[in-house]
Amino acid sequence: MTLQIFAYLFVSAALGAAMRQYMVFVGLRYTTATFVSAFSNIAPMLTFVLAVATRSESLHLRAATGAAKLAGTLVSLAGAMLLTFYRGVALTHPNSAHQLHRSPSSPPSPGADSGRRWTLGTVAILGNCVCLACWYLLQGRITRKYPYVYSCNAFLSTFSFLQVVVVGLCVKHNLASWIITNKLQILTILYSVSF
Repeated sequence: MTLQIFAYLFVSAALGAAMRQYMVFVGLRYTTATFVSAFSNIAPMLTFVLAVATRSESLHLRAATGAAKLAGTLVSLAGAMLLTFYRGVALTHPNSAHQLHRSPSSPPSPGADSGRRWTLGTVAILGNCVCLACWYLLQGRITRKYPYVYSCNAFLSTFSFLQVVVVGLCVKHNLASWIITNKLQILTILYSVSF
């Protein structure tokens, strides 16, 4: 274990668990679960682009595989952009769609900042995808430098746990929010520990 491997593991834990989870929760808060799930499919495209940019992978456009990779990347990007810019008609809450299409001269409504919130959620999910892509590339380097899979997972789990605890304590200062108060919270903890 060298200092470089330790730093790789620490950054990998931050990218793979702490930052990604936080960004997913922000994305879920400001968009919808369907959008988060669909937009997360952009992660393979970002992984490929970053792999080519960092020369972890080569792109041979004259070969059929290179052209297929490029075509798949462009289709993935087009699908993600379509989901970002087209929100469609509301199926369950028709009044919310009416609020989004109000005239500019009408007074602001509670849904007036809906577009801004949607954009923030989209940026958070994009950040999640970038973190995942960077995590994949970093994992490739870690496995070449430190091929011990079990201890690598143990270090990653420990580091990500400590990082999430620090962030959680910075966000929630009140100790009352950390006290378990009902059976559902106990079941949630037991479920998360078992997996």
